[in-house]
Amino acid sequence: MTRTVIDAADQLSELLERENAALERMDITAATAMLADKQQAIAALVASQCEPVADDEADRRARTQRLGALAAANRQLLERAIIVQDRVLGMIASALPQATGRDGGYSAGGRNLAPHALPPMALSAQA
Repeated sequence: MTRTVIDAADQLSELLERENAALERMDITAATAMLADKQQAIAALVASQCEPVADDEADRRARTQRLGALAAANRQLLERAIIVQDRVLGMIASALPQATGRDGGYSAGGRNLAPHALPPMALSAQA
């Protein structure tokens, strides 16, 4: 591998390690904050792949395996985070009608059957 490819692979590996650690802690805010850096690291690695390769085969294999393992773990952790967020939002959504006393939407004439219900709302994890 050329120095550029090695640097790009190492940079992406280190970033994936930090993101995976954040995802293991379920620190979605920290993991999300790394998105732009992760995209740049991937772009740098892809761009460096066009350069000629002259290196130690064992070193290349080890770096490739490490990056592959980190990427696989990252995918699993991201999937887990999505499932957890869906469950949390589902619990919130199912609790809202009970908390607001809603009992059924609108009448055939369009009258609100739960006039004291909370208005529609959106939830966001962004600060």
